Amino acid sequence: MRTYFRRLDTPLPESEQIGVIKDNLAPYYKSKVFCDTFSSVAELRAKCRLLEDMKRECSNHVNPSASASGSVHPDLCYRVRFTEAKVGEVMSGTVDPEPSNTPKIDEAYFRPMPGDTRPFLTVSILGKECKGLLDSGAMCSLISGYAFRTLAMHGASLETSERTPLIITANGSQSAATGWTCLLVEYKNLTHRIKFLVVEDVKTPLIFGIEFWKTFNIGKEILKFIEVHSLTDQNFVESGTLQGSTDLTSEQIEQLNIRIEKFK
Repeated sequence: MRTYFRRLDTPLPESEQIGVIKDNLAPYYKSKVFCDTFSSVAELRAKCRLLEDMKRECSNHVNPSASASGSVHPDLCYRVRFTEAKVGEVMSGTVDPEPSNTPKIDEAYFRPMPGDTRPFLTVSILGKECKGLLDSGAMCSLISGYAFRTLAMHGASLETSERTPLIITANGSQSAATGWTCLLVEYKNLTHRIKFLVVEDVKTPLIFGIEFWKTFNIGKEILKFIEVHSLTDQNFVESGTLQGSTDLTSEQIEQLNIRIEKFK
């Protein structure tokens, strides 16, 4: 990059050089530093060297053998599971023998539950295919704690602050976010940085809020799948959407009239 900057006719300010360098980093390093601020190129270089050393230490780690030791320490050492062994850049070690049809970790935790008819969108995060729920009622995008830990093995990092955001769902329940993470999300050849609040007890792995909709401009695309019909008072009842009041019991009619009076 230094050679590139020297070839420019007009010298580029160091702050802009930092931005160019960060945009051209490998995905692992980019995910670690793009939310950070640096005062100089040297500071950015030092950070990347530290990350490189950490990555090398992880890749060179070898688990000790428990069979040849009389202490309990080796038994407590981390042992790579079959699904986690896919991340060759970050960790290594003994692999548990399991059936070959065991789903990859991304496929297992980033897909809708069977029978879930809500709209899910397939995107790419850190080079991994993920499915997230499209929720136009959510002001921000969310990621579950387990899903975040899954992506953390691919380079995602957690940011925290003294003030913990409080998430209120549609049913009124409240959950505290443990922090946030900025992830590079790719959809239809477009890549944007999206901020996700990390909520430990949310059941859906990924929820794409209204800011995600605006960033990728997918509102018009979703509306194409909605059929709009012109309904008269007559065919509105005949379509089966509403039941005629004549089919109601006297008790149901009484309850209906009470509710009608409340809105007059």
